[in-house]
Amino acid sequence: SLVYGPKAQVNELAESIPGSKWDKELELFNIPCDADLPDLELSMGGKAFTVPAHDLGFMSEDDDGEHVCFLTVSVMDFGGGAGEGFDATDAELGAKASREIQDLVGGLPGADNIWLVGDVFLRQQYCIFDYDNQQFGLAKLKDELKGESF
Repeated sequence: SLVYGPKAQVNELAESIPGSKWDKELELFNIPCDADLPDLELSMGGKAFTVPAHDLGFMSEDDDGEHVCFLTVSVMDFGGGAGEGFDATDAELGAKASREIQDLVGGLPGADNIWLVGDVFLRQQYCIFDYDNQQFGLAKLKDELKGESF
């Protein structure tokens, strides 16, 4: 799964990559496969966590068998409505999900700076799910446990 963040911040990241272009159909940034990607640093609880550059892109093939590459960070749109290619059911579900997420975080400080981190981020960390105490924790993995993917 990808990392999703606020539009302005994700656009700033994408604009720092020469040749990046927004793909409306996939809702991902297409990037040159030889792009020099920056590391992505996220801060949680005052602690910095890094997604290394080699995890910020992935390669696929288009219909003609040509390699195409995409940024693994995309825009999270809270309540932005349906985009092109969505039907009414998708729009309704999206709006409902947006309302529920906003209800959960709307009154929290920094609610306008919410990132949804997927395995692109989580595979760089040791994740601790403490259900009994309703806590979640992160610890850095040893370097030899981290693998390159791009």
